[in-house]
Amino acid sequence: MTLMGFQSIVQENPLERLASLASMAGVAQIADEARALATRVAEGRFYLACVGQFKRGKSSLLDALLHEVILPIGVVPVTALPTVVRYGTARSARVLLRGSDWRQLEIIDLSSYVSEEENPENEKGVAAIEVFVPSELLATGMCLVDTPGIGSVFEANSAATYELVPHIDAALVVLGADPPISGEELALITRISQRVDDLLFVLNKADRVSKAELASAKQFACRMLGARLDRPIEIYEVSAKEELEGSHGTREWSAFTAALNHTLAASGRQLVWLAQKRGMSRLTGWLLVTIEEERRVLVEPLADSEASLQQLAEYIARAEQAIDDLGLLFLGEQERLTQRLEERRQKFIASVLRGAQSQLAEQLPFAPSFGPACRRFSMQAALDIARKHVVPWLSAEEENVNDEYAGVTERFTALANEFLGELAEAGIPHLRHIAESIEECGKLTSRSRFQFHQLLHLARPASPLRHAADLILAAVGLR
Repeated sequence: MTLMGFQSIVQENPLERLASLASMAGVAQIADEARALATRVAEGRFYLACVGQFKRGKSSLLDALLHEVILPIGVVPVTALPTVVRYGTARSARVLLRGSDWRQLEIIDLSSYVSEEENPENEKGVAAIEVFVPSELLATGMCLVDTPGIGSVFEANSAATYELVPHIDAALVVLGADPPISGEELALITRISQRVDDLLFVLNKADRVSKAELASAKQFACRMLGARLDRPIEIYEVSAKEELEGSHGTREWSAFTAALNHTLAASGRQLVWLAQKRGMSRLTGWLLVTIEEERRVLVEPLADSEASLQQLAEYIARAEQAIDDLGLLFLGEQERLTQRLEERRQKFIASVLRGAQSQLAEQLPFAPSFGPACRRFSMQAALDIARKHVVPWLSAEEENVNDEYAGVTERFTALANEFLGELAEAGIPHLRHIAESIEECGKLTSRSRFQFHQLLHLARPASPLRHAADLILAAVGLR
């Protein structure tokens, strides 16, 4: 490198300087990412990513914030690739295909690039896609990012969202009441919270469930998130559907948008600065590792390189075997946990069944003599007695199972992290930079009590055939 060339690099801003160094090192991907981030920082743009489980209504929520339908929505999981919505003087869109330049497209054609149905497993090779909207919300530099939902049958969708995490500056987490927060959502939120501080939580589709279900789901999510993030959590109940239909300001929409605007006013410039700081750290580390590996290959004797590769292959084989072994052990622990739960269930039934039958026998004399009314009365009495006994037991049992499951996951987390530590300390350069350990899964997030109440609800109606039989029995005077 000439002195003049070195001086020109020094005079560049840090990200541009990093891009120049990456280009000289022949690492085009690092150079491209550094330049893209430098442009974003220079323009004062930061990314607010909308994340959550599939079919939470993330695209609809962003459309509601923009006051118009921009992003594709549908009954099945639609969003398969992250879509950046940023400020523009006119509505437009563009797509970047791998190995090509930006290409303009109509907003109506977005789904042909971002949907799983029209671009399965990204067979079209989309590298990035952006939408420009003249929205006042975006005028100060915020870019909304619509992400694929995690947890769907399309594994690539979840992978695309996890790959975006290092680029997120703030997060809008979209939860639901049916079902409430899942374990995979909790893991994603935990990973994001380790990188950014600004997280907003909304419970969408609040119009689709009862107030009781909404309150239960919100309380459950607050408890799970508060324990995992170690801070109080506020969740806003909203309905993107109602907003798009013109019912503006309903539920807690106004409070949610006020919190969003506060984030813009209080943290906007700070988020841009933090984006540059995180990007510099990540890309610099990546470049140093790459250069070190290339230097090692140049100075290390061929025999040593071959020995390192052989050792690496052996550790990879060990890792694959460890994954299989841990998986089988974990399944075994889950099976034993299930057996213990079944044993406690059988003991519970044995302890309360006789008393419950006696209580039912006391109620039956008050039932109508014949017909459907008799069945309805008897069924309601049985359901009330079942609820009286089962709900308290189930609430206590849920805590027991949570504690037992947490103990199982803690043991296997320790085993997995111990193996990762062995890999990192194996003296193999390729494995020296294992940066993250497996996160503890925490407590179960299954809906045991909600499922039980749903089963009670489903048990109420008799079938048409049973109803007809009741009428016939009543007609002939039989009970």
